[in-house]
Amino acid sequence: MISRRKLIRASAAGLIAAPCVLRAGRARASGLTITITDDASWSGAPPEMVNALAQVVSDLEAQITLPITINVNVGWGECNTVPVTNPLIGQSSSNYTSASYSSIVAGLTANAITAEAHTAVSNLPGADPSSGAGFQITQALYRALVAPGLAPSRDGSIGFNSSALWFFGTPVAGRYDAYGEIMHEITEVMGRQFFDTAHWAVLNLFNYISANTLATLSQVGSFCYDKINLLHKFNNTGDGGDTFDWIPFNGAGGTNDSFNEINNTGVTNSYSAVDKTLMDVLGWSSPSAGQQTFGIVQ
Repeated sequence: MISRRKLIRASAAGLIAAPCVLRAGRARASGLTITITDDASWSGAPPEMVNALAQVVSDLEAQITLPITINVNVGWGECNTVPVTNPLIGQSSSNYTSASYSSIVAGLTANAITAEAHTAVSNLPGADPSSGAGFQITQALYRALVAPGLAPSRDGSIGFNSSALWFFGTPVAGRYDAYGEIMHEITEVMGRQFFDTAHWAVLNLFNYISANTLATLSQVGSFCYDKINLLHKFNNTGDGGDTFDWIPFNGAGGTNDSFNEINNTGVTNSYSAVDKTLMDVLGWSSPSAGQQTFGIVQ
């Protein structure tokens, strides 16, 4: 059995807080802090789901050294008041803002600490690919790249299907991996998103059709940060999925992964090495990301 993930976009005016409980992240000397705000609906989530969310937050905070705070709302059976129902098992909603190409390049340069991130920066287009129109990026990524001192506000929301069957840890036939799904949605709020065919997003800078050929906004290519090695194929949105998810695993050279467009039941959808490299290259400084040698998933 499979099910899809989906992101929705909301303006700042659309992000109205429901009654909630604030659960601040642990006090940290440095590095990322993710503050989770519970919608009233989250009180109905099973304890195991609450623990899975805490584990995802802990793992991202341990991986990412960028010293900023992002703020994410969480719902059970809904995402920012929008119901999450079959065939969806998870959904995200992000606040967006505009940014210039020069500010994005400056942010990516400042945040680069790994060899992969430095390589990515050195291979960015010399001229603004948006021709001055600018980029649309999630507010969380805007904090990371452009304005780390931005006043606290909700950066986005995530929500999960309360009628879906979940497993926590060891795979169970017919059930979905809670950890992998939470990782999928929260990293979308962090900027792992395509905006639309009229606006550039940061990941469009690493979307290549072939070596040395950057994809246009209407083309779906593969993740590539050095202009040469195509590490993983992005999703074809013709099936209604999200562009910057990985193409669905079809059993022919693919892998089950938290960034896949489709979540298979009974399998672990891990936060893989290539996922970590993508987040690192996207500007979320991650010294443990590591070198990738994956081939394209067909």
